[in-house]
Amino acid sequence: MTEHLREAAACRTPPRFSGPLLGEVDLAATPAAVRVARSYIRALVAERHPGAALDDLTLVTSEVVTNAIVHARPCPGGTILLTVAHSGGRLHVEVTDGGPGDTGPPPLPADLPDLGGRGLHLVEALTTAHGTRRNPDGTATSWFELHLGA
Repeated sequence: MTEHLREAAACRTPPRFSGPLLGEVDLAATPAAVRVARSYIRALVAERHPGAALDDLTLVTSEVVTNAIVHARPCPGGTILLTVAHSGGRLHVEVTDGGPGDTGPPPLPADLPDLGGRGLHLVEALTTAHGTRRNPDGTATSWFELHLGA
């Protein structure tokens, strides 16, 4: 797992949440980072908030991290930044990347079944709020919030 964590200080922008920071980690902007992000956030939240909806949190984190890796540039040093905070009975999660990629994915043949494109629908359905923002340094941050539950 440690080979996918980075110590780089890339993509550090002021977070937009009011609660205490639970954790923050730079992840290598590679497909393996999705697994690392799931494990990290699950362990981080489970130990502090055992009643949290961990399955929803893990799924939405996977989708947002995947979008950053597939559709954006990495931050300097080849990373993305995952930030987790707690505020007023909810979790606030941010994923910061290097900003929009130079090109989009290649078009798929029309006769292929639609295997992708559901991530944002899942984010919409499972979160209490979500969005994206462009930061002054050119990076982009996708964020979402989930109620902690019981």
